[in-house]
Amino acid sequence: MRTCLILSVFFGVHSGAEASHGWAVGMHTGANIPLGTTADWSAGPSIGLHFAKALPSGAEWRWLVRTSPIQLQDAAESLQTLQDPHGMALDAVSIHTHLVTGLRYVPLQRASETGWSLGPLLEGGFGLNIMRTHTDLATPTGPGRISNTESALLVQAGLGLHSVLRQALVVDIGVSGQVFATFDRGERGGGDKIGVFFGVQPGLEISGQF
Repeated sequence: MRTCLILSVFFGVHSGAEASHGWAVGMHTGANIPLGTTADWSAGPSIGLHFAKALPSGAEWRWLVRTSPIQLQDAAESLQTLQDPHGMALDAVSIHTHLVTGLRYVPLQRASETGWSLGPLLEGGFGLNIMRTHTDLATPTGPGRISNTESALLVQAGLGLHSVLRQALVVDIGVSGQVFATFDRGERGGGDKIGVFFGVQPGLEISGQF
């Protein structure tokens, strides 16, 4: 029921005027803040690109690609059972790449005397998080690197402020919350399980529309 309501808002409610542009392209920058079971990982920067296609309702269908490196907090303590006998610091970094598609809607815009149109924005989307993790561990000959790649399904929703200058330059500020689901296949006959973790993505997007 909630999903149907959200879709009806995006597709069925008009903002009083159809979109004055067809496409938009721009750059995303912000932060990636892991929560929950991923709290051992520190927050990291986030950067990406997005494309959007305006819909008759005033909403936009968006495609977003962003990447973010995050680092293991207190790596020496977390990996204390594998301390390097040579005294070198152990570390781990995970590079998250989000491939997201979804809808963004601005239900109300207000034009100011300076030419800016302002309004709140709502967005929702889904996609894939590709995580490439590189871990430095101790080996008999010194530090060695182990790398692995995992994928997680993601669902996100966000709120923010949408501003447009003369129907050309767009500046969006907002924060999105993500839920990620990973499938952990059990080894040697063990049970499979689904892991769930969370994240927060505050960000700034600057784009041009045409």
